[in-house]
Amino acid sequence: MFQKLKAPRKQQDGIMAMMRAVAADQRPSKVDLTVGLYKNELGQTPLMRAVRKADQELSHSRPNKAYVLPTGSPAFMSSMKQLAFGNDHNKWFIEGVQTPGASGALSLILKLVSYANPDAKVWVSDPTYLNHLPTIKAHQLDYGVHPYLDWQSMQFRRDEFHQWLATLGKSDVVIFHGSCHNPSGLKVDTNTLHAVADAAQKQGFFPIFDTAYQGLGDGVEQDAQGLRIVSEKVERLALSISCSKSFSLYSDRVGCAFVLGANQNEVDTAQAYLASYSRPTYWVPPNNGAEIVAKVLTTPTLKQEWQEELEEIRHRVQSLRHDLTLALQEHSDSPRFDYIKNNCGMFSMLPSTPEQMQHLREQYAIYGLMDGRINIAALKEVRIDYVAKCIDEVLHPKKFGSRPESRRGTNLNVSI
Repeated sequence: MFQKLKAPRKQQDGIMAMMRAVAADQRPSKVDLTVGLYKNELGQTPLMRAVRKADQELSHSRPNKAYVLPTGSPAFMSSMKQLAFGNDHNKWFIEGVQTPGASGALSLILKLVSYANPDAKVWVSDPTYLNHLPTIKAHQLDYGVHPYLDWQSMQFRRDEFHQWLATLGKSDVVIFHGSCHNPSGLKVDTNTLHAVADAAQKQGFFPIFDTAYQGLGDGVEQDAQGLRIVSEKVERLALSISCSKSFSLYSDRVGCAFVLGANQNEVDTAQAYLASYSRPTYWVPPNNGAEIVAKVLTTPTLKQEWQEELEEIRHRVQSLRHDLTLALQEHSDSPRFDYIKNNCGMFSMLPSTPEQMQHLREQYAIYGLMDGRINIAALKEVRIDYVAKCIDEVLHPKKFGSRPESRRGTNLNVSI
């Protein structure tokens, strides 16, 4: 059965190898900025207070653990629709299905795209979340990479982005990060979001929003702004959304896929297709985490407590960004890292080469990804000065040279 199998091609410095290296490293100076987990000052990934309370209440009150429908729990889906699209979501035609995380949701959406338009071309940002391209390829869709991050300045390639936007047509599909871009942390302004909405309305391309960090950027409502701005203009779009980070439910794999359409019949049909696609893989979605999310979002006291704790986390991450930027300014005697304080969400990128990231690991026990992505949300305040000093030591142009002018088309970040 397995004799003809060949070993899969290894990703450069894959996440599993990195995690094993981190676990094996016994140096007391070790700093792990790899996997996308929020950690507190003790280095722990806490279970949110409201989530714990909801879980405890459900463990005493739920009558069973029977299967949910292939479309998912109605209470969860209704709560997530309101969270993403807002209180007035009923003015649109929106239906969806519950999925194992946002990755499962995106896979179902792209399968629907491949059936509806096999000749579609799917665009992702440069750089993007690594799971995007494998998922696109798995559904045998053509793909392209659009301008986003200037690898030298770490700023938005605004002019090139708008030039590319003007070229899109009805066979194009674009995956936008709903908020808190992974891996760069770079966010675009409201004018750009309105330009995307206008272009999608006029040119007819299909937007997909992939939202994994709602509430960790500028706030729960603010982070949904891009989705809602585009929803006001277009007849059709899709959304994949995760609860892993926003509810600290990483291992429960809680997510859903939504389709916005021109009429109720259209979205009912799309929902039926999405539900049918799950049958050959997982059939019905896992529901324990979804029950917890629904409980939190439909219980006013729990929802308020969740929002308050999410704000605490968001402000702490912003504070870590600010303090790291100040420390880098002091050690480098330059503003070259100031973009970090203006990024949002969990991640930022260093203007580094893979060799420099390897040197950071080997010489200083600081673990980031090969493309320069670091998880700001995993930093400890007490280690910021050490991290900044080592980054300056390794990335100083006179010592190791600067990052190549362009690494466009490369994408070495990992999938979580």
